[in-house]
Parts: sequence; C-alpha cells; structure tokens
Amino acid sequence: VALATRVCDKVDEILNPKDEGRSNAAFMQDSDMDGTFNAAQSALLALLIDLVLVTPCSYFADRMDHLWRALSSVFDLYSKLPDKSWMQNQGGLLLYCMWVLLSKDNRQGTPNIALTEEHAKALYALCAATIGDEALLGIRSRVVDLLGCVAQRVSDPGLNHAIGGLLLQHIRSADPAVVAAALNALIDLYSDEKFDNVVKDLRLIPALRAFEKAFENLVHKYGCSEDSDEEVLGKLAMLADNLPGFIQYKRDHGC
Repeated sequence: VALATRVCDKVDEILNPKDEGRSNAAFMQDSDMDGTFNAAQSALLALLIDLVLVTPCSYFADRMDHLWRALSSVFDLYSKLPDKSWMQNQGGLLLYCMWVLLSKDNRQGTPNIALTEEHAKALYALCAATIGDEALLGIRSRVVDLLGCVAQRVSDPGLNHAIGGLLLQHIRSADPAVVAAALNALIDLYSDEKFDNVVKDLRLIPALRAFEKAFENLVHKYGCSEDSDEEVLGKLAMLADNLPGFIQYKRDHGC
C-alpha cells in the first residue's frame, strides 16, 4: 500500500505538475526526442499498471478518479504517437486497468470516478480512432471492453447510440476476442430497460437475430481450432448460452 501511494503520487506529479506554466503535455515534452517515453517513465507506468491489477480497489476508493484520469491521459498521449510499439505492448494492459477501475466503480452505489459527458465523448472519440487503427489490432478487444463500460455511464442518448453503433459494427470482426467483447458489452449495456429507445433506434435485436447463425458457426469453428484461447472460448460459449435469452427478453419488451 505504501508503494502504491508513492507511485500514485509520482504519476500525479508527472501528469499534473505544480508549475502552473506547464500542462499535462509536459509528460510528452519530457519524453525522448523520438517521441517515446524514457525508460524511467515507462517503468513507472508499468509499475502503476501492476499495482492497479493487484491492489484491492477498496484502497483506491478515495483516489479512483485520480487514477482513472492518470490512465486515460497516458492512453490519450500514447495513442497520438507515430510509434505504436508501446501501445501494442502495454496499451492492452493500460486499457484493461481502465476497464477494471471503471467496471468496479460502475457497480458501486455512489461512483468515485467523475466521468463527465465531455470526458465520455473524448474517450469515445479516442476509442473510435484507436479501434480503427490497423497498427493496433492486438488491443481492439480491450478498446471494446472499455467502450462498453463508458456507455453504461452515459446519459446522453446520442452518445449512447454512437457507442452502441460502434459496438454493433464489431460483432462481425474477424477476431473472435473482439466479437466476444462486443457482444458482451452490448448485452451488459442494453439489458437495462432505460436504453430501450436506443435499442430500437439501432435495430439491435433484428441485427442480433440475423447474426445468430453466423455466431453459432464461429463458436463451433473456434472451439475446434488448435489455436483457440481458452479464455476467449469460455466467453464465446457463455455468450452462446446468453444471446438467445437476451434477444427474447428484449423482444418481449417491444424491442
């Protein structure tokens, strides 16, 4: 816990310098001339990622918003670099950390993360650009996971519709991990009746019904593959069980 505190404070110092003449961009300006973080900064971020994954969220309760903004600021900065190697190597973990924090915060009665509509829109734009970047194929499933969590905190129907539409596009991805992430996000997001109007506008249920057979084939084919990942296969199998029930549930509610 003491180490976690020191690392959080150090990240705060880097991202929010006390010198009012410098902005968060100083994090980028302090990096090496080739546009990548120096070894010390990269090591610090790697340690922060490890700490978020192993430290109980109860410890982070009073600083979850700070951690969230630190991680999203790093994601924003790195996504704009021409060299995508860091995003490929550690970007997936960074996104996973953001997902861990936000998903746990979403389940609390009183959220600690102050995710404003403006911040949600910025994250949506960032994720939309990242998910379409061919150099970042390896982290698409993590981007989709994060988008689903962000959408659960969005009250603006237009933004919710935009995120839902982007998720819907990726249920036909060539990557089974992305398909699983997109379907899971859609089911989690639109199980809530408050978004039924968005479900209707997206024509989500007809789209999912049209996809059912292709999804069954995907699950079968992936299950027979020697290269299949057990975690992804488990998610696909669970979704194969849950998808028909979700479709029927929404149809019963007029969607």
